[in-house]
Amino acid sequence: MIDPKKITDFHRTEYELQEFLLFCIFVAGKTAKIIAPKLDGFLEDKTQLPFDYLESMGHEGFKAHLRKHKIGKYGLLDSGLWALVRFKPDLRNMSFNSLESYLGIGPKTSRFFVLHSRPGIKTVVLDTHILKDVRKRGINAPVSTPQGRKYEDISRQYVRFLEADGVTDFAEFDLNKWKEYAK
Repeated sequence: MIDPKKITDFHRTEYELQEFLLFCIFVAGKTAKIIAPKLDGFLEDKTQLPFDYLESMGHEGFKAHLRKHKIGKYGLLDSGLWALVRFKPDLRNMSFNSLESYLGIGPKTSRFFVLHSRPGIKTVVLDTHILKDVRKRGINAPVSTPQGRKYEDISRQYVRFLEADGVTDFAEFDLNKWKEYAK
């Protein structure tokens, strides 16, 4: 099961990578400590890779399974996640843009997944906990996660601030900010 307080792992197995991407998708706009056990229950068959397990249900079974486990965002997940499950991309090497080509995965989700799955990534996850700090530093940023070019502009500015502050481990920084915010 995903532990939201120990989210960074650069040595995930294929099973764990797929499980973590599902977590990243499901948790967007929701509470991590609620989504983690829901995801664990959602992946009832732990003997198959998550995408294989979900694909084996067929599209209608997959949709029913989402509802059975009260995952939410059914319209988004019905098309975007189903396409991801069927295509089974190489999660170790997908770019932000490749991930974002799937409906339901935006810049925040793609960066969250990559940042906490691969070492040496210099990016930020512009969630509410980070956006508060962004605004404190004088960067004009909205309260909720921006999209498109605005996301990229704010992200680049904030990364420069963090580098100037001596931040080298962006995954650790993100997790610590989240823990600070979650208190």
